[in-house]
Formats: sequence, structure tokens, C-alpha cells
Amino acid sequence: MLTAVCGILAEERFEADESPAAIRVFVDEMLQNYADADPPLKPLMCEVAARVALGELQLLKGLDLNDLAIHQMAFMNKIVQDAELSPGEIDELLDDAMTLVEEL
Repeated sequence: MLTAVCGILAEERFEADESPAAIRVFVDEMLQNYADADPPLKPLMCEVAARVALGELQLLKGLDLNDLAIHQMAFMNKIVQDAELSPGEIDELLDDAMTLVEEL
């Protein structure tokens, strides 16, 4: 479910540009926004979270999924905050993610 939500959010956030440069800008902002995170976010895992959300699922191989989940949560939180989603929009997002999970 977490990866599905990230995927839906990434589609919206990176719709205009999902280039490596755009991902790096996003990751840099993410690291700044969560500079005080405990445990600290890892730059490479932030990038992996973004790239997995954009469909590069082969990156999941061999990853510590708990570590990835921490970075996915920060990824989702940043996009939701940046987009200033309303509670209704968040509910719709979760419904869409549930539908996506059920289809898989």
C-alpha cells in the first residue's frame, strides 16, 4: 500500500519532469526539510524511494524494506505538504491506492 501511495503521488509531483536532475532537486529539498529526522534520512535511500515510486521496481531487490519505508514516509509527507492536499484529497488518494493494490 505504501508503495502504491508513493507511486500515485510521484506521478503527480514529477508529471512534468522525472529526470535525474528533477529527482536530485526533490531529494535535496527533502533532506533540508527533514534535516532533524531521527534516524537521519540517507540521500541515496531518498533517491531510491523517489525512483521506486516512479516505477523502477528493480531497485527494491536487496533493500532493507524497513529502511525504505522510513524514506517513503518522508517522501509522501513532503509531497502532501508541498501540494497542500485537503483531507478530502488525501482520502481520495488513499482510495486510489487501495484500488491499485487490489488490481495487482
